[in-house]
Amino acid sequence: MIINSSQPVALRQDYDVAIVGMGPVGATLANLLALRDLQVLIVDREPEIYALPRAVQFDGECMRVFQTIGIADEMLPDLLTVAGMRFVD
Repeated sequence: MIINSSQPVALRQDYDVAIVGMGPVGATLANLLALRDLQVLIVDREPEIYALPRAVQFDGECMRVFQTIGIADEMLPDLLTVAGMRFVD
């Protein structure tokens, strides 16, 4: 359940899992748990999605997770494949 409201909202009485923070990790975890038919509540202090990218690189295992939750095809047009990364400092 995702709620975007500054007003009190009636919630279910029980959830299987509560996730605090709907960043990339929280959103991915919520999707994976929902695929297991769990009732998930996500709580975040921000009413809108963060406007800037939060990841600069991910590997094949991450892409398999994105495929599992059904967002890989939507992401694919915006992805660049690179030979690798070199972090300095």
